[in-house]
Amino acid sequence: DVVLGDFVFPADVPAVRLVSAYGLPAEPAEGETLGQYLATRLGAGASVGDALRIGESELVVHDTDGDGITQVALRIESRPPPTLRSLAVRAMVRIRRLRRRMLSS
Repeated sequence: DVVLGDFVFPADVPAVRLVSAYGLPAEPAEGETLGQYLATRLGAGASVGDALRIGESELVVHDTDGDGITQVALRIESRPPPTLRSLAVRAMVRIRRLRRRMLSS
C-alpha cells in the first residue's frame, strides 16, 4: 500500500464529521469524539502509535496526555494501481461471461 498522507486532528472533533468527510466505513456513536471512538476500540492505555484500521485507512493515536488521547491522525492509504496484465485478465473474464450469456439466449 502507498501512504497518501497523515492528517492530524484534535481528539475532540466529532467522529461522525471525519467519517462522513472522508467516506470511512465506520459508524461512531452519536456525539462520540475521535478520541473516544479510538479509545473505545483500542482499550484503556492506548499510546502514541497505536492504530485502528478502517477500510484502507487507519486512525492513529498521534498524541496523549495523562487524561487520554489528545490528537488523532488519519492515515490515508491507497493500493497501487492494477497492472495491465490484471486488467486484461479481468476484461477477458467479462467478455467470456457476456459471450456465454449471448449464446445461451
